[in-house]
Amino acid sequence: MRRILPHHLLRKIIHIICILGPVLATSQIVVDQSSLPDFGDTIHYKTDRKPSILLGDGGENQLWDFSQLTSPYSDEVTFNSPGGLSDRADMVVMQNGSPLFLLHWFDTDLKIIGQYDSQQFSQGEPKVSRFSEPAFFRNETFGYGDSFGQEYEQTTSYASNDLSFEMLNSLVEIPDSINVIRETSVVYEVDAWGSIILPMSKEDVLRLKIDRREIITYVAIKDGLESSIGNRNFLNQQITPQETRDISYHYYSSVSKIPLAMVETDDYGDVRQVAYQIDKSFFGDAKPFDERKGLAAYPNPSIGPVRFDFYGYPEGKYTIRVFNTILKSIWSESFSVDQNGVVDVDLGFLQKGTYVYAVDNAYGERLLTKKLLIINP
Repeated sequence: MRRILPHHLLRKIIHIICILGPVLATSQIVVDQSSLPDFGDTIHYKTDRKPSILLGDGGENQLWDFSQLTSPYSDEVTFNSPGGLSDRADMVVMQNGSPLFLLHWFDTDLKIIGQYDSQQFSQGEPKVSRFSEPAFFRNETFGYGDSFGQEYEQTTSYASNDLSFEMLNSLVEIPDSINVIRETSVVYEVDAWGSIILPMSKEDVLRLKIDRREIITYVAIKDGLESSIGNRNFLNQQITPQETRDISYHYYSSVSKIPLAMVETDDYGDVRQVAYQIDKSFFGDAKPFDERKGLAAYPNPSIGPVRFDFYGYPEGKYTIRVFNTILKSIWSESFSVDQNGVVDVDLGFLQKGTYVYAVDNAYGERLLTKKLLIINP
């Protein structure tokens, strides 16, 4: 004889299912082969270099509110055929039209076998580095709780005629070539899952924590002999061997080809910058990379808070000035601009109207003059 559950017990079970159902469903987020990158994929990012966000701890059912991220600039990432760049690569990742990574399929995992130099030692075309072991780019499948590690060396070689004038000028003796060697040890851990709120979207995500340690050495080669830069023949304190450690966090949805958001932290664990995917149809006014050399103030129009972006300009002291339309000075203040190149100013004290802002460098040279619209009622 079939036993019937009492109504009050049945109602309790249904209530528990209703509470736990969404949690159980969300916890099954898995990144799998259905979202692997393919030829022709195009993804746009913005980068906020002074974000105000909380990372929280790892774990289940987290909520990350990144809705206030902002930037006037965009980057375009594309996946293309390697063409003549490499006989070994299956795919090349381009950023703003320039090659970034050479990728190769290892079974169903996509790994990096070459990376174009980010230090820009070369004065001509960027050089591609060699990897002793293929590096992680996108595993076919990963889920909450997964972890794995890697160790490899990454070597980039520069002939003397490849080196920039600044690099050559810093050396006591000119070598035939220089090798930049990165010894890398990295641990990947899918340490959290939950939901992320980005500007204009909300997604269920897995968080991949990346703990990377690097020892960077610079080896000069002269007449076939190797010498670590930093000795009396190749003295250069700016490029002596250095050890670094950084922790970053990548957020993947079940359909994102590459991370929806990439958070970088500094030596103290504080968030340094966040790159986040955007829908270009909603952010059509974002400037591409080749227009970045120049100051920007945004949002403009503004209700008061304005971010001045000094991307591409050196660290140092800058003065921001605000004038009315007949160029009478209303306000000015000097700021020390650090490596993130961002200064936040609250101009909410200004009345609604059109103004002119100007930026001077430490030598009093005027860098630009532009209009600013305040819509504060």
